[in-house]
Amino acid sequence: MTDSLPVKADPVLDGELVDDTLPQPRPRVRKRNRFVLWWLHSPRVPLWLKSKPQARQALKDAVTWLVLSPLRFLGAVVRGVVVGARWWRGWVTVRDYRTAAEESEKLADKFTEIRAQDARPGRPDVPGVEGHAGDVPRQGAGHADYGDLHR
Repeated sequence: MTDSLPVKADPVLDGELVDDTLPQPRPRVRKRNRFVLWWLHSPRVPLWLKSKPQARQALKDAVTWLVLSPLRFLGAVVRGVVVGARWWRGWVTVRDYRTAAEESEKLADKFTEIRAQDARPGRPDVPGVEGHAGDVPRQGAGHADYGDLHR
């Protein structure tokens, strides 16, 4: 019998009997106020009023908007000038350009007449009178060099 005394046995497990059929107590979940639930889930409330991180981001966006507003104003002015120039260019017709060019040519003709009158200081130049006493020898020299030009 001494041979059989140290008998190898399976491990002994300790435990208690649990009855799963009875209702188990649940931890209490605090119910939120009805208004708070509506506020957090309502599509009518802006997102930045629902949480602190959203409010912080909204503040950053507002500061950025204020800092960049002068640049946006300058861009709007430039766009307005471009639109105004395009409108004016569509409003002015080719006829207007032609009239302006003709008037400038008339002014250029008047300028050359005035310049011709001022070319001989000290001599009064009367429009409509073709010759002067100083021009006669030059006309004669031209006749002598080239012959009779009226043949």
